[in-house]
Amino acid sequence: MPNVKQLNLRSSVLWGFAGTGIWSLCNWLMATVLAKLGSPVKLGEYGLANAISGPVFICSYLGLHSLLVTDSTNRFRFRDYFSLRLITSTSALILVSLIGFCIYGRITAEVICVVALGMWFDSLSDIIYAIFQSNKRADYVGRSMLLKGILNLSSLSLAMFLTRNVIWAAMGSSLASMVIVLFYDAPYGYKVLKNRSGGYTLPTSTFSLTTFDFRSLSVLTPVALAAIPLGLVGLFGSVTGCVPQYIIAKYLGDNQLGLYCAAAYLVNVGRVGVMAAGVAANPFLAGAFSTNNYTAYRNMVVKLVGLGLLLAITAPAAAALVGHKVMTILYTSQYAQSTVLIVMILLAGGVRYVTSMIGFSVTAARQYDIQVYWFGASLVVSVVTNLWFVPRMGLMGAAISAGITAAIELAIGCVILVNTIHGLKKRSEVKMVQEMACESVQM
Repeated sequence: MPNVKQLNLRSSVLWGFAGTGIWSLCNWLMATVLAKLGSPVKLGEYGLANAISGPVFICSYLGLHSLLVTDSTNRFRFRDYFSLRLITSTSALILVSLIGFCIYGRITAEVICVVALGMWFDSLSDIIYAIFQSNKRADYVGRSMLLKGILNLSSLSLAMFLTRNVIWAAMGSSLASMVIVLFYDAPYGYKVLKNRSGGYTLPTSTFSLTTFDFRSLSVLTPVALAAIPLGLVGLFGSVTGCVPQYIIAKYLGDNQLGLYCAAAYLVNVGRVGVMAAGVAANPFLAGAFSTNNYTAYRNMVVKLVGLGLLLAITAPAAAALVGHKVMTILYTSQYAQSTVLIVMILLAGGVRYVTSMIGFSVTAARQYDIQVYWFGASLVVSVVTNLWFVPRMGLMGAAISAGITAAIELAIGCVILVNTIHGLKKRSEVKMVQEMACESVQM
């Protein structure tokens, strides 16, 4: 790949921080706009739409992003991954629409459908990001996320200001996602593929990059089978995070759901660092693991987990000091719940920061199957504890449930990571012995 200038890990992390940071900030401000110009009910509708659509789309991703980034042998073409993504994401859009209109009222269903449309466009961006990251071009990802965040926020804010209607606000955000994937992601994805492939697997144009390739039909089944475990992991992880919102909506109503979502959005602040560092480190971790480089892999894991711990400590500490004031400024005094509740939500989110770092490390090692059981167990704990605590203790019960779930999830993740590192160490020692034997024979 001589024509593709690759970034080092430091530059990748910095671009990850910039892109993810601006994007997360803009998503946070979108919730602020809905709260300021609307009401807790409208924010609750928007939060519920994301809670319904998110898990379905995460499942439809099938972990293709991680599969492509860690595919060091180029087993499948990019068009194979993209064609499968078109099928699964379109199926997710149809399923979410059916869920919305079959279960919820017309207005809520329309909000769900419009939010799902935006996620459909985002799913196309996600698979193009994988080709950027596999070529160590995190700057392209960072710029795309930066532009998308600003355009999403601007479009949603303008629509909400003019109409005071959450449906039109969500539509503005969805159209912004469409603009980014068509006019930034696809052209730059074409550029990277052109430089990388030398032409033999290159789509004929930027437009053809984002269309279905019927030549991929023969390999869609192998790609899908390889990706199913990561798809289930994504589904379980996403649903686990949304379970409190489902239970709150059922037992406490949209108003309380809006209040909870406002506090839960604060978790996204720390997630900026987690996603930036984890995504940037993923190809480097995969390279170290595939070459049995135990020292490099272990050192990167330690750094990632250390960053996760730092964020896990800082977030709840900041909430204890200024959480109530921040909630009042960002939203209104109606959203400023008790400081204890905010701290507990951020404490649970902080524990999941560390778990996410472990997840990146294990995924880079292509340990997919074990993660299904890991996050499946976490989902069961979340459902059981939320059903027990939320009806009895309200929003505080949801926070307690989140803490219990996060702690169990982290404990299981630590066991998996230790086993992964131990196995790599053994293979590294075997490799070293073989190399020494070869050198002695040559001498």
